[in-house]
This record gives sequence, structure tokens and C-alpha cells, in this order.
Amino acid sequence: MDTSLFWPALLTGIFCYLGAIETPWLFGMTGGFYIVGRPLVAGLLVGLAFGDVKAGILCGGRCSRSLHCKLIYWWNN
Repeated sequence: MDTSLFWPALLTGIFCYLGAIETPWLFGMTGGFYIVGRPLVAGLLVGLAFGDVKAGILCGGRCSRSLHCKLIYWWNN
């Protein structure tokens, strides 16, 4: 069995847990959800875990932009 993706996947799971709304480890909602849970920061952390920071930031930025565009469209209609 190939275990080369085990550690990056484990780190990604830990980052997802820390970015949850009621996780007490990163100051609850202040540090977890409002900082780690943002797409750009989450993309950076996943990029660090998988060894490609540039791709992680680009994916996070794209998700963040897409989310903001949908919210603006919803708010105006």
C-alpha cells in the first residue's frame, strides 16, 4: 500500500477539524471558523500539507472569489 498521501491527508483532516465552528483549540469561533475556515487560508494550509503552496493559494482564492460573487448576486436579486 502506498502511504505517500497519508500524511498530507491527515494534515488536511486536522485543518478541517480546526476550522470547524465549535472547535475550542483555536479560540473557538474567533480563531477556527473566522480564520482557518476561510477559503484563502484553508487553501494555503492544504497547499502546505501537499507541498504545492502556489496551487493551494490559487484554489483558495478562486473559491473565495466564487463565493463572494454568488453572495453579491443573491443579495442584489
